Amino acid sequence: MGNGVAQEAIAPARAPAEIIVPLTERVMARLPGPRWLWMLLWATWLLIILVVLRYLFPALLTVLFAEGETTLTFGFVTSYTMLVALWAVGKLGRDVVALGPTVVRLTQGRLAEGEPFRAVGSAWGPLVFMAIVTIPYGGVGFLKAPSLASALLVLAGFIGWLPLLTFGWVAGAVLLGLHRLGGTPLALPAFEVDRSLGLRPFGSLAFTPLAYGAVATPVLFLTGLRDLRDAIVSLGMLLVIVVLLFASLRRLRSQLLTAKASHLAWARSLFQHALDPIRTGDGVAGLRSGALELVAAEAIERRAAAIQEWPFDEGILRGIIAIVTSVTTAIVVRLVLSRLGL
Repeated sequence: MGNGVAQEAIAPARAPAEIIVPLTERVMARLPGPRWLWMLLWATWLLIILVVLRYLFPALLTVLFAEGETTLTFGFVTSYTMLVALWAVGKLGRDVVALGPTVVRLTQGRLAEGEPFRAVGSAWGPLVFMAIVTIPYGGVGFLKAPSLASALLVLAGFIGWLPLLTFGWVAGAVLLGLHRLGGTPLALPAFEVDRSLGLRPFGSLAFTPLAYGAVATPVLFLTGLRDLRDAIVSLGMLLVIVVLLFASLRRLRSQLLTAKASHLAWARSLFQHALDPIRTGDGVAGLRSGALELVAAEAIERRAAAIQEWPFDEGILRGIIAIVTSVTTAIVVRLVLSRLGL
């Protein structure tokens, strides 16, 4: 047993920042050259493959796509989506690392840096997620035209779509981590300076996956949203993201509301104590003697009443409403245009 402890002490422990690095970020960090270049190459990977196939194996594209002329449009749309996904994954990973010290401080050491978000750095999660998606879609394409070229196309699709599936995994891991953090008793700071009691960064973190949807919204006008079923699926996905966002923050909100009620009760008791001498005093003289205390108590009560009820400010709430409205409008407009043959 002593030897085991000694070996643990000798073995170098990975830093929290290394544990929660997302898969795509880990891959690009090990490649030579600038990160932005690999982001661009990875994002345009499927477009490059489609251009090559268009000239070398045009018959294969005819089988895989209903209309051969739409393949390049599909490639450009996919490239845009993957580039945004790579950006969003990198941002989520960096934000989670930056919040490590805050997690330790709020939980008073109950949770280590990065511990609630450990699944963000999982390599197997996105790969298994990607495999589950590849089997029904890539497998069907291979069965339609079984050949070495179609098999390589399935492999290329696995690599090309990995950023998007990694984003889905990382976003889910972040929201689950926020839910777990909310289940841990938190030592929230004073309300006089921060209306969110130190929880605003976590609300912003939960907002990032929805912001990705807003950035990716323009592609809805270029993709194959052709019928009501596609519109219902797209709107359903949007609804799930919004519901998960608020669900992930439910526990944090509960602690925020409890703290607000406690601070408000304390502030009102101060106001009451400041008001009592004025009520029992001798007219104007009593008012003069307790005026300063009353003004201070009233200011404290206003600050306590202004504590937020969600761990994000009003700007993010307006952003959520704007995103839901814009994406819904884009889906409906695209559906109408497709029905008109445009």
